[in-house]
Amino acid sequence: MRLYIYILLLLFFSCDELGEESGPLDYNGLITEGWNNFILGDYVKSQEFFLDVLDIDPSLISYYSEAYLGLGFSTLFQAKNITGIDSVSFSNRFNLRSQSKDWFFEVIDEVDSYVGQEPFRENLILDLNAGLAFTYSSLSLYNEFDPYMLIGTTEEFVNNALNYSELVISNDPNYLFTYSTEDINSNTLHLLRAQLFLEIEDYNQALQEILMIDSQSINVTFKVNSNYVQNSYKIFLNGGFQGQDKHLFEMSSISNGVFEVDRTLTPLLPCTDLVNETFTITNNEIVECINSFTSNIYEYSFSMQVPNSINTNLVDQSSCETLNLEWVEGVGCVDSWMYIEEQLEEQDCIDNEYRNLLIENSDAIIVNACFGTCLEC
Repeated sequence: MRLYIYILLLLFFSCDELGEESGPLDYNGLITEGWNNFILGDYVKSQEFFLDVLDIDPSLISYYSEAYLGLGFSTLFQAKNITGIDSVSFSNRFNLRSQSKDWFFEVIDEVDSYVGQEPFRENLILDLNAGLAFTYSSLSLYNEFDPYMLIGTTEEFVNNALNYSELVISNDPNYLFTYSTEDINSNTLHLLRAQLFLEIEDYNQALQEILMIDSQSINVTFKVNSNYVQNSYKIFLNGGFQGQDKHLFEMSSISNGVFEVDRTLTPLLPCTDLVNETFTITNNEIVECINSFTSNIYEYSFSMQVPNSINTNLVDQSSCETLNLEWVEGVGCVDSWMYIEEQLEEQDCIDNEYRNLLIENSDAIIVNACFGTCLEC
């Protein structure tokens, strides 16, 4: 019996002594648990682990920057999860975002004064700059701060966010934040920058940022049979994603009465398709491209281009084309056109007045249709 008591006492004091030790193993374990809980979405628990790191004797670790960084991201993501619009939610979001900024600046202060031998973790500075970019943007884009609560203008916050995001993508065009790869990466940084440029009404630069985003596109071939349409007239695809403006795309005649056009469609950022087609994008379309709810439903119909007026003074092809007008055999010199859309009222292939194409994967799609009817030709 006395032997068992000695063993129990030995185990008790051994565990107690282990609990009192603080060193690299404790530091690594706390950092790991902090990020693990961050990945799981438990941002309060992750903050507890990172705060415990700050209690470790500074003589036992090289730096606290990893813990400061974790606290910055944990408070930033915690603020994002507060969705209420009441004054309490407003205040809580604001306070967490302000705390996030303060934690990130703790990293800057430590890095600037660091004289230790152990190098900082790879990507720590990139992660820091990404965190500051999203923190500053949250204070500017959402317009949720009281001007008396912060020193600085919206433009200053936007410029800070643009500068920090530029530091990330200029150093690593394929950047990924290890602990939240879907939320923070080079694509989301370009999208963030596009939104920031819209905030300061720099539409051209916003469009350039959109074009830098690597988004999935799908190749679609639209074919339409229009046997009963006069062959001298052109057929156009009139299309655009649900909720977006529609545009006319000229179709090529591939055989008698059959027309087709190839389109590359990008549901996430539909305006990129228009740029590739050399359309002049309006400021409103750039705003819609970024801020509208995305849709994978492409709405379309077919239209026939017909003469709106004939120049009867020009009676031959040569004189007509000299004035950059179009000569149509059997019709004459056309000086203006109009578009007649196919009529599909009360037919089962339309919804919201358009034919609908649901895009669910990245495989190429071929669409066969008959002009003016949902039936097969």
